[in-house]
Amino acid sequence: MDQIINSNIPAPTFDIASGKYAQSQIIEITSTNEAEIFYSCDGNFPDKKYFGPVFINANCNFKAASKIKNEFSVVSEIKIEIEKNYAAVKGYTIVIG
Repeated sequence: MDQIINSNIPAPTFDIASGKYAQSQIIEITSTNEAEIFYSCDGNFPDKKYFGPVFINANCNFKAASKIKNEFSVVSEIKIEIEKNYAAVKGYTIVIG
């Protein structure tokens, strides 16, 4: 199914930048109050609904888009490279490569 992209919908932002990290990272995503946020870590269009911080413990091409009604923002993207894998942290969504 094709997504309708509306450049007037603000794209989400991340609390960390692309980069290489020595340990796992927790990513928080923000957008406008009325928007739902969707994300992915597999390089595809964001399809998982965001409910809170996402725990990343493996290399990831992390993408997110805001959604209002049936339209999405332009996709925001960061690339995360993790040097080591760590165990899960209770209370966070876990994405493993």
